[in-house]
Amino acid sequence: MIIKIQSSFILAELCLLGKIGQPQRISKEVKQIVIAPRSKHSEKPKEVRNRIVKLMGDLPRIELFAREKTDGWDSWGNEVFDISNEKYI
Repeated sequence: MIIKIQSSFILAELCLLGKIGQPQRISKEVKQIVIAPRSKHSEKPKEVRNRIVKLMGDLPRIELFAREKTDGWDSWGNEVFDISNEKYI
């Protein structure tokens, strides 16, 4: 998704949340838009994961199409890199 604001372009990525059961929102303070510096290709800002935990609490979580493992998250994807062992899994 590309959004044109005045004469500048901002790149945006969507973050979709799925749920199983009836989890309740923990915080109403979580904002939907994250403004962060551009990083590696398809890398999500760490703030996104932090906001998901703040929004829903400490529930089981999985990131689909992940590029790296993150503490507290299950990671699924063919490019997941295990930083602790420096091996692809």
